[in-house]
Amino acid sequence: MHIDEHITDPHVIAAFNDMTLQGTAEFVRRDDGTLLMVIRSKANEEVVFKVTRTGLYCLARFEV
Repeated sequence: MHIDEHITDPHVIAAFNDMTLQGTAEFVRRDDGTLLMVIRSKANEEVVFKVTRTGLYCLARFEV
């Protein structure tokens, strides 16, 4: 998946790529085509963001 199709800021793209490589972020595409990013900020916490061209919108925060 190419994040640059959804976000145009090169610094944001680089940060997402770093998080993905470290295993702390994962991109998921819903059935309706919406791109979501799941970030594991701690061993017991996940945050879900909707990715748009204008930025990220936090949808949910879970303690697992």
